[in-house]
Amino acid sequence: MAGQEQHNLVDGAGNRVNLHLKAGGLQIKACPGGNVQITDDQGNGLQIAPGGAVTVIGSGSLPAGTVSSVFGRTGAVAAQAGDYDVTEITGAAPLASPALTGTPTINGNSLVPASEVLEVTGQINSAQLLALHTTPVVLASAPGAGFGIWVDYAYFETLAGTVAYAGSGTVSLQAGTANMGAASQSAWGLNQTANNKSGYVPTNQTTGSAFTPSTLNNGALTLNCTANPTNGNGVMNYLIRYRLIPIA
Repeated sequence: MAGQEQHNLVDGAGNRVNLHLKAGGLQIKACPGGNVQITDDQGNGLQIAPGGAVTVIGSGSLPAGTVSSVFGRTGAVAAQAGDYDVTEITGAAPLASPALTGTPTINGNSLVPASEVLEVTGQINSAQLLALHTTPVVLASAPGAGFGIWVDYAYFETLAGTVAYAGSGTVSLQAGTANMGAASQSAWGLNQTANNKSGYVPTNQTTGSAFTPSTLNNGALTLNCTANPTNGNGVMNYLIRYRLIPIA
């Protein structure tokens, strides 16, 4: 055939090897399951196994930049699960419980973001209201050193009992020792026999009144009064949305 010449050779075991001389070069085809070796007279060179895997034999070497296998696989290798782990990928984080080190910064300033908005609800019973000065009611626990509670919104509902509370104390919502809002006992609806509802954003955010951030540090959110109310048997429901902020 023009442009192509074929020679069939037989080894000592009777296996046939085909040599194809083509216009584009030389093709050597081994018998099924056999290897093809291309070596010099010292046995140094390359071996091609069934499937196309190329290995070096003797003191031969592959051309610079040649990849003989990827992840132990030869041929047209496609990526598959398990080829890499996070330690081999720049910028990747562990799949669970990443151990982060250092402090993130923006323009050289340490960045510690506030928490997501948290919510607490509950009811203050009459015994607690009667001891509001002696034993302030804890609405949210202290967050730990270096953090403070910042109230976004507070809602209180006084459900009057058969007897109204008496007294003229000032009731206040406090985070640590910072006042988040204060008003007379009467304004909170304690000194009346009708139900009373009030919702507000803390006064230090609406009026801009100053306070020292350190007063929030590791402080619980409490409701207290300058004097214990007397008599009364109503209860008070509350809903408060707040977040934890870093305190330098």
